[in-house]
Amino acid sequence: MPAATRPRRASVPPIDPLAYAPTLERPLRAKLRRLRAATRVEPHSHPWAQVAMSATGVIRMSAGRSTYIVPPSRALWIPPNVEHRVTVVDDAELRAIYIHQDAGRCGPGVPPADEPRWRDCRVLEVSPLLRELVLHLPLAAGVLIAGER
Repeated sequence: MPAATRPRRASVPPIDPLAYAPTLERPLRAKLRRLRAATRVEPHSHPWAQVAMSATGVIRMSAGRSTYIVPPSRALWIPPNVEHRVTVVDDAELRAIYIHQDAGRCGPGVPPADEPRWRDCRVLEVSPLLRELVLHLPLAAGVLIAGER
């Protein structure tokens, strides 16, 4: 593709992850970010687990020592403290689900014996039910308001 018609790559920082930090009171947090093709989200990590998915479009996630193509039919489990970055392949609606993890624990509420396989990134299938649940998660940043559930 000639340079004049190639999309310009933009690099953007992650949206402040601390604004969406999961807690015991709010163990599941969701974030939405609409990104154009060729956009890169700079490398970052956080002390909680993340499930990354694209409701529309395709993203490429590099996490740990691997790179994953994530279409809308798949999601990526990213364990706590794993550095990751995103490159948008097609215009995408990126959904990040942050999951509280107790200190030293890893996995979506799994027994300790099952944790080792959740200490690495994993590709997950996104069923129609999971997609709808994720699309309806609250997206508000900030701390828990008294009485909120």
